[in-house]
Amino acid sequence: MLERRMNEQAVAIRCRACRKTFTPEAGESGVWVCGHCRGKNPNLARHFRSVADLCVFGLLAALFFLARRLEAGTRDWRTLAQAIHAALFVVTIVLTYRAATPWRSVTIKTLIWVVFVAALALNVGVPMWLSGKMYLPVLAVYGAIFWYLAWLHIQAAKCTPRHP
Repeated sequence: MLERRMNEQAVAIRCRACRKTFTPEAGESGVWVCGHCRGKNPNLARHFRSVADLCVFGLLAALFFLARRLEAGTRDWRTLAQAIHAALFVVTIVLTYRAATPWRSVTIKTLIWVVFVAALALNVGVPMWLSGKMYLPVLAVYGAIFWYLAWLHIQAAKCTPRHP
């Protein structure tokens, strides 16, 4: 399905090495190779689908925490925030999977950052603030995710041609 959409829209990518634009081959699952200089470029479609996969895991976690709060009869601002967060995960997943070029969408890139920052705040920040305990392993996982998101954002900026 992604291959068909990429063919229909003739996705142009700017090579990181020679800065010329090229069209990656549809269905290419590895790196995108520039036709001009043979330079290797990150497969942005695959990386954004990986982020959407992380969002699926985040959605499952958000639904789990929401169900625990509802089962306990807790109905406060944190329950509402968890429900909104789950809805944001759903919107991010749907938009990312449906977009032929998610790396060009400011909405998708912004939503990805919003859901992961909200996940950090809701699942780590608030519990640490309320309990006074430090959750270092969870912070390390979020740190790795944020490094990956930052790398992906930089690569998307480098590989997106300036003209529409």
